Amino acid sequence: PAMPARPPALDVDPVLRKALENLARLQAERGSWPSDYGGPMFLLPMYVALAWATGRLPPPARVERMVTYYASVQRPDGSIGLHAEATTGSMFTSVLGYVALRLLGVPREDPRAGRLLTWIQANGSVLGAASWGKFTLCLLGLYDWRGIVPLLPELWLLPRQAPVHPGRLWCHARMVYLPMAWLYGTRATVPDHPLLRALREELYPGGYHRVDWEAQREVVALADDYRPPTRGLRAVNLLQAGVERLPALTGLLRRRALEECLTLIRHEDAATGDLDIGPVNAVLNMFVPHFRGPA
Repeated sequence: PAMPARPPALDVDPVLRKALENLARLQAERGSWPSDYGGPMFLLPMYVALAWATGRLPPPARVERMVTYYASVQRPDGSIGLHAEATTGSMFTSVLGYVALRLLGVPREDPRAGRLLTWIQANGSVLGAASWGKFTLCLLGLYDWRGIVPLLPELWLLPRQAPVHPGRLWCHARMVYLPMAWLYGTRATVPDHPLLRALREELYPGGYHRVDWEAQREVVALADDYRPPTRGLRAVNLLQAGVERLPALTGLLRRRALEECLTLIRHEDAATGDLDIGPVNAVLNMFVPHFRGPA
């Protein structure tokens, strides 16, 4: 058979030039290339918690769009799923979604907030939110630090070869639990506020100060209970709780561990130009200097 005709020669320089011009056009002012990261419904409320805590809520137009986004993903039963396309509600994201709406200025009487709160109370209460939900609420003073499994910063002082050293975790896991360890170790919590007091009354109709917090550490609502904890995990959690009670952790060892965590957090921020490896640890890493103070 006859050989196919050779395609005409192509001058690649103009093509490459157009590609580079397009990249430059899409680059944000801070130097990064932003893109949409929608879907996981815990990302936006964690950002809202940070923005509210630092007194830097977005402009009203963006706040309105955020509220509209929540309305677009709210399920017919009033809940919010773990993902925007989820077919079932999640206590984790429903609780954080409710808190975010209220922090964005949505009143309790708003039908969207009302339906969310009704679902939360009918499906186990805020005490059953998955661990990242409880942790985020701790930062806002909407859940007590005694109610989560200890996140010991001292683990970061172990030899790197130790099997339980957090640095051996998958990259996203270790970079999330790093700032969590610092925030837990300092019991970082925003100052009290009338809105937070109102939210405690809304989320805990039985009374916030009547909760037996330590009994809630491993409580998970049925909606979030994808994989029940094993006996081994329960044993490890009990061990960590025992270690947390040791007097040595209130002194020099805890301070050394917090400094080690802080050094690693600063390294992550510097190595990535404050972008960080993902949106969850970016929010948590920013909470750390906020709680350290203006300096």
